[in-house]
Amino acid sequence: MSAGEVEAPRESATVVLLREHEENLEVLMLQKNAAINYGSSWVFPGGVVEEQDKQGVSLNREAQALATVLRETQEETGFQLEADSLLPFSNWLTPKLRIKRYNTLFFIAALPSEMANTTVKIDGEEIVASRWIKPADALAAQASGEMILNGPSYVTLSQIKRFSKPLTAVASLTDQISWYEPRGLKTSTGIATVYQGDSAYELADLNQQALVDAGEPHHRLYMHKSAAWEFVDTRIHQNS
Repeated sequence: MSAGEVEAPRESATVVLLREHEENLEVLMLQKNAAINYGSSWVFPGGVVEEQDKQGVSLNREAQALATVLRETQEETGFQLEADSLLPFSNWLTPKLRIKRYNTLFFIAALPSEMANTTVKIDGEEIVASRWIKPADALAAQASGEMILNGPSYVTLSQIKRFSKPLTAVASLTDQISWYEPRGLKTSTGIATVYQGDSAYELADLNQQALVDAGEPHHRLYMHKSAAWEFVDTRIHQNS
């Protein structure tokens, strides 16, 4: 690839697995090996679309992503999921300024009660740890430095934390697919990744936000260097 050329994003897929445990909603998080891409971070099961995922399915992108996430989930957790239990709910495209780029379709699924206590079987190589955790606890663990999260994971957990039941979360979040192509803007405390629907999405500098009338919609993640991150989405009257 020549200098200045933007790498095409790799197709990938991930799944947010939810369960109800002791009357609480929990999500499955996996910790990546420190030696690989996004090393030591906590993520949802998933990976890039491989040639084997394209065999026997249509050219439809969603079908290939579904095949990928079923395969990756079995490899990374030991869970054999039913295809019809997974529903797409968001899509994340890595910004052009990043060297490694991904076009990732996020699925979500509520584990049936008979699978809720199934042992997670990690390989100990690519994935070094697993954890069922309440979304709010995962966000708190990121704030304390106990868990490393990436932006898409943080936003997803922020969206899920307002639900107490897995099926309610699935029904609400799959009403329509949300599309994300983050734009990073510098702030005095770090970076804000701004998403579609934010009043500053087309601006080059958040300092210009003062020019935007009060009450305009915000849809962004403040990634502070020395403080807890803050996801703000006033479009749904949620500020967390």
